[in-house]
Amino acid sequence: MYCCRHVAHPEEAVLGLFIKHVIEGDSPVTLSNYFLSYSGGSLISCLLSLPLCKMFGVSILSLRWCSFLHSAAILLLLYCFVRRFWGGTAAIFAALFYVLSPPSYSHYTSLFLSGEYLVIFLDIGLMYILLAMFVPQGGCGERKRMFLTAALGFGSGLAVYFLFSSVLFAVLAFGTWLMLRGRSLRRGELLLYGTFLLLGLLPYFYFSFLYPEQSRLFLGSLLEAPAGLAQKIRWFFPFLVSEFTRSFHFEFFGYYPGRACWNYIYVLIFCGAWLHLIWVNRSFFRSMTTVLFLKGKEKLGAPSDVRPESPLLLLPVLFIVACFFSAYCRPPFFHYRYFFPLYPMFQIFCAVSLSSLFSGKGRAVKACALAVVSFIVLISWRGVTGIAGKQDFWESYPLPETISRLKEKGIEYVYTEYFLKWQILFESGEEIIASCEGMPFFYFSDFEGVSDSRVYGSPYRLGEKVVDNAVRQGVSYAYLFRLDPRLPYYGMLRNYLSAAGVGYQMETFGNELVLFYGFGRPVTPAQAGLESGMKKYLRTNGER
Repeated sequence: MYCCRHVAHPEEAVLGLFIKHVIEGDSPVTLSNYFLSYSGGSLISCLLSLPLCKMFGVSILSLRWCSFLHSAAILLLLYCFVRRFWGGTAAIFAALFYVLSPPSYSHYTSLFLSGEYLVIFLDIGLMYILLAMFVPQGGCGERKRMFLTAALGFGSGLAVYFLFSSVLFAVLAFGTWLMLRGRSLRRGELLLYGTFLLLGLLPYFYFSFLYPEQSRLFLGSLLEAPAGLAQKIRWFFPFLVSEFTRSFHFEFFGYYPGRACWNYIYVLIFCGAWLHLIWVNRSFFRSMTTVLFLKGKEKLGAPSDVRPESPLLLLPVLFIVACFFSAYCRPPFFHYRYFFPLYPMFQIFCAVSLSSLFSGKGRAVKACALAVVSFIVLISWRGVTGIAGKQDFWESYPLPETISRLKEKGIEYVYTEYFLKWQILFESGEEIIASCEGMPFFYFSDFEGVSDSRVYGSPYRLGEKVVDNAVRQGVSYAYLFRLDPRLPYYGMLRNYLSAAGVGYQMETFGNELVLFYGFGRPVTPAQAGLESGMKKYLRTNGER
């Protein structure tokens, strides 16, 4: 919103169309017919945004206001959480680090995307409930403990439905709860936890019952077995070293030399804070090792052993292990956005570590802590303000001008790439109907063909049959593609259209988009064999 970007990201376009259809009564309340059908968080984010969109209409501005309110709710909970267990100084530091997050996080959370950001609210809530059971030491009363046990189970199930990465927080909360309760844990508490866990997972079971193929598709890709251990290791280290450091995205710095080094400096600050807290909590980990591996009989941790941050310090380790055994670290699945749910934990670690140093007796230690805080604020402020002049890959195209030109020429039907399809539908208010049926899918380097029934398991067919039927009747239509300099396919496409007997008239927009106005013999891309023909053309001519 603050970056003044006026073109919707493809995911924003999909979710915006869903909200629009729900308000108009044209769609059932399920995202299974749209795009991110596996993510319950996307559905809940849309439902929470319905009141604001009803009041002000479905537009890119109203969607980003909803995203702003979601971020404000996360900030408020983060502040209350840290203040409750670590004090006011740590809470101020954590809130400051969250507001001035690394540029990539600030950019993506300013957009109205899938539930991988709003799920942070549930993840922090789970940690809040867990620590409320044991801090301050001595636990809580019977009635309160039973209530918190039920809340922990329900919150864990709902968080996992919201986004599958939250299983890390759920496993951590459950394991810590078991260990800290020790022998005093009763069967009734386990039954209560399990019952409310299933209640929280009911939406996922309902979705899986209605759409079993889509559920299996997502889980199959998530848990796909690697080709071999050696191959998995070759994938994993670039994922951990390159993608993790790139996730901070300080390359937005325009006039600092060695721009990528700021990513590593930020990582070193986080790792230093994490290792400092591990050292402070060494007695907790010693006790945990005794119970898990040396078969100790005692309950884990005397009251002096367990600090509020003790269980949270295991999250990075759990994340690394989970990613190694999932498909997330395999190309093309990995993306630095997958690290974002962990960012508030990074900020909590830094805030708690620095506040403990800041409250120390030595002046030199206080000065060093203050210097690190100032450094984080300085580079984060520069990073956040630096993205105002940058454009996302999906937002740099002159879609408004292109849509205006299509309306001027009276063209209401367009064949285009998969992600541009959703942007055209949303930006034009569905006055222009777009289809990707039979079109080459140029987003990935292998030029895979695409239809909505094959991407993310989505059966949503808006535009496909409508456009095909209109073209067969001889109406004017167009092909729209991106002029990505890395993919000089538009020349190949032009040659193939001519070879296939499809008439066209070409027009470019800002050296970023190209329109081919179809005329002559009416033929759909599927009839012309455009997808298979382009693949054959690429293989024959050796152009990639």
